[in-house]
Amino acid sequence: MSEQENMQVVQALYDNFNAGDIAAVLDALSEDVAWVLPSIPNIAFTGAKHGKDRVADFFSTMGDQQEPQSFEVQGTIAQGDQVVAHGHYVWHVKTTGRSWEGDFSHHWTVEGGKITRFQEYTDSAAAMAAF
Repeated sequence: MSEQENMQVVQALYDNFNAGDIAAVLDALSEDVAWVLPSIPNIAFTGAKHGKDRVADFFSTMGDQQEPQSFEVQGTIAQGDQVVAHGHYVWHVKTTGRSWEGDFSHHWTVEGGKITRFQEYTDSAAAMAAF
């Protein structure tokens, strides 16, 4: 696929996430997807996950614990099968009533029209303080 097509796969995933359509998000993933977030103590949905079923569990657990107040992708770049997006988000932590925000960088690998790897870089200290 072209770099433009890979960017469209990632943008569609963000659009579906923002619309609350997690089933469509999961449909964009390969069966053996690697899903990597920083491991943050006391936040159950963080760390590395492998496979679409584990990512489904990630979204379920994350949705039980926090919800987005704002989620804005501010730019994307692509090279080959790699897409990097950066932006800013604000989360409300349901379990504590606190909010946290930060800039993020998401690194995606797209192969054959499916996401095969996702890695997030964010302010883990802000998340830990809110939880």
